Amino acid sequence: SVFFGKPDANQRLPPEPLGLKKYQQRYRGGTRNVSPMFYKPEIRQAIRAKRKQMDPTAIQQASKQAAAQLIHLPGLIESKTIAFYLPNEGELDPYPIIQYKAWQDKQFYLPVVEVGNSKKLAYYPYHHQDPLIENRFGIQEPSTDSKQPIDIQQLDIILLPLVSFDKHCNRIGRGAGYYDRTLAFVNENSSHKRPLLIGLGYEFQKIPEIVPAEWDVPLDMVITEKEIYQRY
Repeated sequence: SVFFGKPDANQRLPPEPLGLKKYQQRYRGGTRNVSPMFYKPEIRQAIRAKRKQMDPTAIQQASKQAAAQLIHLPGLIESKTIAFYLPNEGELDPYPIIQYKAWQDKQFYLPVVEVGNSKKLAYYPYHHQDPLIENRFGIQEPSTDSKQPIDIQQLDIILLPLVSFDKHCNRIGRGAGYYDRTLAFVNENSSHKRPLLIGLGYEFQKIPEIVPAEWDVPLDMVITEKEIYQRY
């Protein structure tokens, strides 16, 4: 079983990078009418730099705290199919979530970059200790040999990484658009069955406001080591 500790008030995080400070100063200084696209590269660079500086112990503790928030949410206990991700560059680690003892009867899936030029993800079954291979981006993913991807609309929950988010659960990713293309059906078919989209991140990744582009897919919820943010 996994021990989920209480938030550590003395947990030390890296200092605010200069780029993020500049963005916050501009935002507070009345430049909110400037296109958010102008700031996205700066936000990505600043927050990714800060995240990479995190101590492994702090990452582990924050990941356990976020897991403790998520596993007890009403409605999630009934879910059967859950997609998650393998962390990279200091991302919050979802692994404590899938280790939760009461969730051992659930089916878990990991994203695989589709072959070709679609720039989309497919989700393949994953079981503990299944072999992983490195894709062309240097990110590990499950082997697809003798496996079939799940119809993404049949997933109950998708846990997503993020670079930044706001209180309305708008998300900034790395900028390649893989998740937005994969989940485009969420914007196109709002009345159809779809997964619950939950972003995982650190509290320091939250910024005052993100004005989404037309193609951006909003999250239903963001969970950090300290808070739960819901879109509605």
